[in-house]
Amino acid sequence: MERIITMSQIMRNIATGLVLLLGTLILDGCSQSSSSLDSDRYEQESNNSASGDRDSESEGGSGSIQALATAPVSGAEYLTVDAGRDQVADPNVVLFLHGEADSSMDDITAVYWNQLKGSDVTLANPTALNPAFITPDITGPELLKFRLTVKDASGNVNYDTVSVRVEPQSSLVTVVGVVVAESADYALFQIRLSPAQASDFVVDFETVNGTSMDSVDYEATFGTVTFAPGETLKEVRVPILADETGEGIETFGLNVSYSVNGEPYVAQGTALIYDEVDLGEAPPQDDLEGGSGVVRVNLEWPSDAIDLDIHVTDPCGNHISFANRKAVCQDLTGQLDVDNVDTSVTEAIENIFWEEAAPLGHYKVELNHYAGAASSYVVRVYYGNNSQVFSGNIELKQTVTILEFNYEGN
Repeated sequence: MERIITMSQIMRNIATGLVLLLGTLILDGCSQSSSSLDSDRYEQESNNSASGDRDSESEGGSGSIQALATAPVSGAEYLTVDAGRDQVADPNVVLFLHGEADSSMDDITAVYWNQLKGSDVTLANPTALNPAFITPDITGPELLKFRLTVKDASGNVNYDTVSVRVEPQSSLVTVVGVVVAESADYALFQIRLSPAQASDFVVDFETVNGTSMDSVDYEATFGTVTFAPGETLKEVRVPILADETGEGIETFGLNVSYSVNGEPYVAQGTALIYDEVDLGEAPPQDDLEGGSGVVRVNLEWPSDAIDLDIHVTDPCGNHISFANRKAVCQDLTGQLDVDNVDTSVTEAIENIFWEEAAPLGHYKVELNHYAGAASSYVVRVYYGNNSQVFSGNIELKQTVTILEFNYEGN
């Protein structure tokens, strides 16, 4: 039967090729929220072993972080957990889960996500409130279900679940994404052809930068593969380059171009790299230039006529940076007090802080390269009793998400 290529299919494939170039928009734009999923129904299904759901008790033994997956609920009146809204997504895209937790008694001490239902996926950073994964490569609609379990220092345990419905799209060529640790030797992409063709079918492939950079985080890879008659699967290995810096979750893509009846198409898969490097705690706040506080973000980079900017979004949605140095949220003021880009100094500094009290809720820390050559950086983040250090390299006009966190008081 002759394959008919519609204009909507052409536009969809062209749009797919542009997704990764939008940087962090791929993370938020690849899914849409859905309130139409019946969570109670799926909760019942996930507890029915006859339905083929996974046994969460196999996730880990007693005493391990994975044991949280089967820990009994206790003190739920003191510990609230929200696994986020149900979502709908395409296959083979990066998707974030958006968990939240709040204890009225003590600090949160343990977080663990485990999968209850659907095709296996690899969660990057399952011990964080906002892990990411690649949605599975499937041919029919499928429901994934995840459980977020949280424990506080007083021993209270509670959990919540969230569902993700994956809806397949029709395409002759698909690229299956992959989740890898930075310590991995390579990312293995699969290029799939469906249906198989009666004659040789040629596709070209090349890697494209996302938040990961070629020659820094992975080796640029390109080439051509030919599907022989009847073949439906080819694999492409892209070497991963490990470094000594903590960079959080990063992405790059593999674009696969081909033509049908003279019409060009592009399919794309995504590699999600998560960081296993532990940089330890940040130094005492008094050792750094700028104001100290219960929430503080401190940026340092080599001066050399380079201008980097730290941006912090507070729980009210206010954006604090060089362009908006103060913001009030919940009657508390956050401010940028140091913006030192003097080329006469060895290290340039920016500093944003809330001194004695800070708004409760969700914060987002981003770094933007405003002017000058590519640069290294160090970002130190303090919130409550927590402190973290992030370092890496950033290119001109690039924006990097450093950290998202919830502040619930000291």
